[in-house]
Amino acid sequence: MYKEIIITIVIIVLVSIGDFFSQSFTEKNIDEMNIELDELQKIIEEKDYNGSKTKINEIGEKWNDKINIMAYYLEHDELEKVTTQLYEISGYIETGQIDECVPFIYNCKFLLNHIKEKEVFNFKNIF
Repeated sequence: MYKEIIITIVIIVLVSIGDFFSQSFTEKNIDEMNIELDELQKIIEEKDYNGSKTKINEIGEKWNDKINIMAYYLEHDELEKVTTQLYEISGYIETGQIDECVPFIYNCKFLLNHIKEKEVFNFKNIF
């Protein structure tokens, strides 16, 4: 009887520790992406075509690195929505329509923050 209780407690502790680390990793990455998107938006507001093209390429590379790890424990649909938004932003920048991508930047930030809120450990997400 005590053996089962100890094993159960150990499993709960391990799952809690894993959740803590995955949540902190997700929050850190999403905050970094939001900062990068804010910088891109400032570059776009300055009408710097070359700077925006360079910045979206950097953001795309960083996102690809982050998504490969986060895909292990997050919903793929949510991550694919962010990836789609980044491709749309990149497409508008590549075609020279940098003013048209501002709404997509806001949408991308919204999706990132939604992922962050969705993964927070609280009673609302449990029940």
